[in-house]
Formats: sequence, C-alpha cells, structure tokens
Amino acid sequence: IIKEYINGQIDDKRATRLTTEVEYASKQSSEMERVAQEAEREVDDLKKAEYMSERIGEEYEGIISSVTNFGMFVELPNTIEGLVHISTLSDDYYIYDERRLSLIGEASKNIYRLGDTVKIKVSKVDLFSHEIYFDIIKDDEEDKEEVEFIEETEKYNTNL
Repeated sequence: IIKEYINGQIDDKRATRLTTEVEYASKQSSEMERVAQEAEREVDDLKKAEYMSERIGEEYEGIISSVTNFGMFVELPNTIEGLVHISTLSDDYYIYDERRLSLIGEASKNIYRLGDTVKIKVSKVDLFSHEIYFDIIKDDEEDKEEVEFIEETEKYNTNL
C-alpha cells in the first residue's frame, strides 16, 4: 500500500476502499483490546478473591479508598480491596455524608472518611462474584481509652 501510494498508483476508488478497511480494522482492534482488558480485570479479581479466601479471619491495616451509602471500600497494601458493609458497623448507626465522603456515627460521632487508615478482618469472600468483605476491628487503644473513661466516670459518680 505504501509503495502504491509513493508511486501514485492508488486511485480514488482504491483509496476509498482502503480507508473503509482501515477504519473497520481499527474499530475491530479497539474492541478486541477492550475485551482483553476486561478479561484481565476479571482474572485479577478472581485471583485476588481466591487469595483472600484462604485468609478469612486474618487482620490487616488498610486505607479507606471509597465511601458510599452502603459502606466503605478498604484497600490493603497489596492492592486488594474489600467492602466493609454499613450493616457490619454495629457500634453505632452510621449516616452517609456524601459531601464529605464519610460515614458518621449518629450517637458516637465516630467518623470514617476517605483516606483514613483502619484495621480490618477478612470476614467473607464470594468466589462467584469475586467480592471480598471486611469487618472493622476496633483499635485496642480505643478500647483501653473507653475503659479508662468509664472507670473515671464511675469514680466520679460514686463520690457524689
């Protein structure tokens, strides 16, 4: 084709046909690339789910990568992401704040926001849908502070 073009041997009819063929080949190539990328994502998701299915009950530290009205996604350092469903946050009733991309505890005012570091436990893996579920682990330090606060409150109340 290049030789024909350089030598001026391509007439309008052939140029039109070649243009049509090149456009078709380009569209076909782009579609195949999209299919290949989707297949790669599916395999990655499956392998991540298989990997995490062997780690149910294990604890990790991760970063909140997304907050939605149904929970939050936490990404681990190994790039695996899982969902902490809002229904598993049993310490309070959490309200989704879309503007601040956060979940706010109604009574406790505890806030989970985009970018926060949290401790999680792998709770469930669905190999069919490739979904990974986490539960939040309350920090031992927070528990200790709560106990100390309660003890101080009890001392104060008994002195009345």
